[in-house]
Amino acid sequence: MSNSYTIEKYKEAGKIASKIKRKILPNVVKVGTSLKEVCEVIERYIIEQGAIPAFPVNIGINEIAAHFTPSLTSKEFLPPDSIVKIDFGVSIDGYIVDTAISFPLSKGFKRIVETNRMALNRAISTIHAGSSFNSYAKCVSREITDKGFKVIQNLTGHRIERFTLHTGDSIPNIPEWTNRGSFRAYNVYALEPFATYSEAAGYVVERNDSYIFRIKGLKPPAKYRKSWLILYRKFNGLPFTIRWLSSSERRYFKDLIEINLVHSYPVLVEASNKPVSQAEETILVLPEKVVILTK
Repeated sequence: MSNSYTIEKYKEAGKIASKIKRKILPNVVKVGTSLKEVCEVIERYIIEQGAIPAFPVNIGINEIAAHFTPSLTSKEFLPPDSIVKIDFGVSIDGYIVDTAISFPLSKGFKRIVETNRMALNRAISTIHAGSSFNSYAKCVSREITDKGFKVIQNLTGHRIERFTLHTGDSIPNIPEWTNRGSFRAYNVYALEPFATYSEAAGYVVERNDSYIFRIKGLKPPAKYRKSWLILYRKFNGLPFTIRWLSSSERRYFKDLIEINLVHSYPVLVEASNKPVSQAEETILVLPEKVVILTK
C-alpha cells in the first residue's frame, strides 16, 4: 500500500469524514432530530462529495454501542438527557476511513465523552511503525480507568484494506498478552475505544434485532444468482441497510435471506444497560510518522 495513489485516496476520504464531524454533525445531532434525518444528512453529503458511505451510519443512544441504524419506517428521535454515538465511514474507490464521535446531550455525560476522546488521542500519540498493539491498549485503558471509568473489553479496533472494513488484525483497548500484533508501515487502522461507568458490566452483548447486513461472497444456487449479483455488485461486499434498497431490491434481499447468503449484524448493547461513549479515528502508519486521516 505504499503507492501515492492509494495514500491520496485515503487522505481524500479522511478529509470528507473530518468535514462531517466538524461542520455537519454539530448542526444535526440535537435533541428532537429524527434518527433517519441524521443518517440521511451524513450519507447524502458523502455522496455529494463523490464518495460513498462505507456502511450505514450507526447511531448508538445510551447503552447501544454499535450496529444500530434506523429502519425504513423509523419514527425515532434523539432523546434529551442522552449520550449519542455517531459512527460512519467514507469510501473512495474502495479506500475506506471509519470514524466516530460521541455527543453528550446532557451535561452529566460530558466528562465520560471528554475522557474517552483524550484517551484515544494520547494513545495514538504513542504509536509508531513497529509499536505493539498492547502498548496502545495499555495507554487507552490507563487513561480511561484512571478517570474512574471502565473500558468495554470485547470491542476492538481493526485494520482496514481496500473494500474490506475489518480485516486481519484486531487492536484491543485492554492489553491482551496473547496478542503479539504490531502497527506496520503503510497499513491503515481504525482505532475505537469505548468507555462506560465503573459499576457497569464492561462488555457488550447482542440484541435480537439487526438493521445492518452484508451479502456473503459465496456462490449462490442458479435460481438466486440474479438477486445475488445485483446486491453484491451494488455494495461490493460492504455493509448496507434496507433503507438503501429499492422495492425490487428488497425482494432480492428476502430471497438471499432465505438461503443464508446474508450476514446480519445484531445490535450490540452494554450488558448491564449502562451508557457507553465511543471515540474513533482512522490512522495511516508511515515509516516516519502516523497520520490521523479523520482528525
